[in-house]
Amino acid sequence: MNEKLIWDRIELIKDVTCKRLVVECFKKIPEYWFMKPASSTGKYHPLDEHLPGGLALHTARVFDIANILVDAQSPDVDQSVMLSGALLHDIARFGTAERPTEYSVKDHAVQGAMFVKGLGLEMTPPIPEELLDRVSRIVMTHMGRWGTPKPDAHEEKLVHLADMVAAGYTPVKGEKLE
Repeated sequence: MNEKLIWDRIELIKDVTCKRLVVECFKKIPEYWFMKPASSTGKYHPLDEHLPGGLALHTARVFDIANILVDAQSPDVDQSVMLSGALLHDIARFGTAERPTEYSVKDHAVQGAMFVKGLGLEMTPPIPEELLDRVSRIVMTHMGRWGTPKPDAHEEKLVHLADMVAAGYTPVKGEKLE
């Protein structure tokens, strides 16, 4: 069930190169990723995302919200790149196949970006570096103010915002959302 949430959304990516990258990334992650909760602390995310499979549910929600937000943006947003980044934003939340962890990884955005870029360069044929840079930067910047670097491109900002909305972030009075 949890895997279906992801694979159904991968099918919605129109650009074949982006889709090939996302498919390969999800083939290379540990199977346990699909059964992990979205947060190991229970402090963030809606209650249903704290259950087994919550990470896949959260990822599907980020994808869905980003897909809605893209319609409100200027036409220069690359939907396939953005949706690829949305699906991959927490790909290393519990480490990678080489370094799996029981708890959420604090630098999962950096690890995820490195995983995506490294895998894309190893593929045959390799994913174009410009595309890898854009997708991996979305993964790296999805934490927004809680990570570095900060999102800059439209696609990066939309995935960051979609992640905040999906996680149930409530801004404090007067806070400006990025």
